[in-house]
Amino acid sequence: MALKEKIKLTNVELSSEVFKGNIFIFKNIKSVKILCSNARKLLKKKFFVDDPLRIQERYNKEEFIKYCATAQNEFRKNKTINKLFIMSLEEIGLKIRTVFCDRYILRIQPCGISHSGGVASSVKYHRDTWGTNIKQQLNWWGPIYPIDRNRTICIFPEYWDKPIKNNSNTWSLDKYISESKKIKDGYAPTYKSYPTVLEKPSHKSEVRIEINPGDLMCFSSAHLHTSAINTTKLPRFSFETRTIDMNDIKFDRGAKNVDGKGRKKIFHLFTNLENGINLKNVIKN
Repeated sequence: MALKEKIKLTNVELSSEVFKGNIFIFKNIKSVKILCSNARKLLKKKFFVDDPLRIQERYNKEEFIKYCATAQNEFRKNKTINKLFIMSLEEIGLKIRTVFCDRYILRIQPCGISHSGGVASSVKYHRDTWGTNIKQQLNWWGPIYPIDRNRTICIFPEYWDKPIKNNSNTWSLDKYISESKKIKDGYAPTYKSYPTVLEKPSHKSEVRIEINPGDLMCFSSAHLHTSAINTTKLPRFSFETRTIDMNDIKFDRGAKNVDGKGRKKIFHLFTNLENGINLKNVIKN
């Protein structure tokens, strides 16, 4: 596995390298910079503050989680954010006609534990492919405000081709959705939104990502990764999503499955970036 900085790649070039375990950092992307600027304006508006990095000092846990949920919902359905992400992919050389995208996630990870418990805050050790059971899946991630090694995500290259015990064989998206409906809006249920490990991984190969707002990271969804424990005095704001190129499915390209035991492929989470068609309908045809 290698961490590589690139300016432009074609769809096939990117997939071919990422499915080998390589991780790409696209630096200083104009559209990503604008996306981050729009996200910061959204956060200021939804939190009623000039500096969202100080929100934990202003709000108690319940208020914090409520405002986080409001901002995250707006980010997910914001048409400008969608357009800017598409422009970002095109700026790095990709053709979006065959690309299908998951929802956009605004991740807000509080510092410490006093304000924890919200949806899309910290995530435990996992591979995204455990949940969808789709080997062609790519992850995209970028910070909205500056980060450091204690306020970021961690990737574990050692486990690219090394299995680790996990609960992908019993995890259910339907159960997660059902459990989510039973609790207060904005709070995360005890049942995880993704399968996770059943043993703690070694941190010998841990890579802590330190990139800047305006940079965009792409890695295979088959990489084991987690949120770094936020030991700073500031929350982490970042955005993420996942994509699948239909041509990778067509030509059976993808990362190898070393330990995933999902019972079905979850295609319906992905819609085409150009025309909005759901991937499950394309797969049927």
